[in-house]
Amino acid sequence: MDRQWQNSGDKDEEGRNIIVVGIDPGPETSGICVWDTKKQVIRAMNSECDNHIIGETAEFQGMPDKYIIEDVKSYGMPVGESVFATCKAIGRLQERLGNTVMAYKRDVQLHFCNTTKAKDANIKRVLLDRFGEKGTKKKKGITYGLKDHAWDAFALCIWYQDNHCN
Repeated sequence: MDRQWQNSGDKDEEGRNIIVVGIDPGPETSGICVWDTKKQVIRAMNSECDNHIIGETAEFQGMPDKYIIEDVKSYGMPVGESVFATCKAIGRLQERLGNTVMAYKRDVQLHFCNTTKAKDANIKRVLLDRFGEKGTKKKKGITYGLKDHAWDAFALCIWYQDNHCN
């Protein structure tokens, strides 16, 4: 399990950046990506961050301007217990973090792929086409280190940047 933060170590001393945190919520853990919209770098990522520490660890102190959380929407199909637990987790995150923007998965799918039938792999491919391949340990790309739910969180950051930042 990937429970450790991966920091890029990049610090901006020149001016104010808009820092956004994408959160792909789950019932107990969530995918997280901290994105610097000015420098176009990932400052931190985690594919399985414990929900109760989001916003409270050193990686967040004084950083985020906005939290973008993927929201849940009913499409009339039966859902399991984990969906309800995720809904509760989303509410707790909204209450604790305060400065949140909610985004439905379908809005992200439409933004990147122009269809609600897009899968996570399709969105990932669009992001790789836009930012370049992940790279290697010696020659890291912008998305190096992203995996699993952190990819979904990164997509939320870019969706927000494209729709809400100048």
